[in-house]
Amino acid sequence: MNKEAILRGDGLIGKIAIAVAVALLVGGSTPWWWNVLFRPYMSELKWETNLYGDDINNIDKAEVNTAGTCSDACLKNPDCKSMTFVEHPSPTPGGICWLKNTVPYSSHRPGMTSAVKHTALW
Repeated sequence: MNKEAILRGDGLIGKIAIAVAVALLVGGSTPWWWNVLFRPYMSELKWETNLYGDDINNIDKAEVNTAGTCSDACLKNPDCKSMTFVEHPSPTPGGICWLKNTVPYSSHRPGMTSAVKHTALW
């Protein structure tokens, strides 16, 4: 299917694309059925990587004290597009989980681990 057919709304993919575009323009967020058709998942953890800026929340709690649990927190948050976990300096265990609303540029940073949220069609 070409781009013009999608813009006209031909076929199932075109109808879904138009419905999503309208829902985003009108409501500002994805429609209720989005996660039924499209399954979010997190990329592999990227060690010694910082995704700089665009923070929407930070979590410094015992329940979210590893890069893996930070990645899980991003997956559960519909506004989160990526995350960076910053380890506390030794000998303090844990760290701070930074949830982000975009996928900002990355840089090499020891003590930081990042991941990006993706979406797959079921």
